[in-house]
Amino acid sequence: MGSQNMSQSFTEDAALRIDIYSLLAHLLRKAPDAEVIDWLANLDVDAPNALIQTTGMSAAWPLLKLAAQKTLLTAAEDEYQDLFIGIGHGEIVPFGSWFLTGSLMEMPLAHLRHDLKKLGFQRDESVKEPEDHIAALLEVMTLLVSENNHSDQAEFF
Repeated sequence: MGSQNMSQSFTEDAALRIDIYSLLAHLLRKAPDAEVIDWLANLDVDAPNALIQTTGMSAAWPLLKLAAQKTLLTAAEDEYQDLFIGIGHGEIVPFGSWFLTGSLMEMPLAHLRHDLKKLGFQRDESVKEPEDHIAALLEVMTLLVSENNHSDQAEFF
């Protein structure tokens, strides 16, 4: 394979990763609005093929599209509320410290802040959540891929 083909392939791969990280960050940061649900409902995905077993993300895209086609906006908002906010806390607590230690604002967050500072990122004071929110981590991953710095990506990922 020529270097141009490898470069083009990497560029397509990087663009796809950026798009996926951005979509996941958006869906984990807040409930999807009507525009996002409509976009997901109209995704151009390969139809499942009975002869080929698909797994992972390739199997998930048609299911995500179908779910979006059948989802009402109020149902998506209610589900987001139950999953991520809840009473006290949601069924899913999207913070790295919570996942790793069972508590918020613990040492994993301090380590992450150190790593982010080393990479040149600083906290946006208008953002209320700590930096270990999964959406923030996906946004950092998006930025690292877009900068095309392989060593920073390898260290952070």
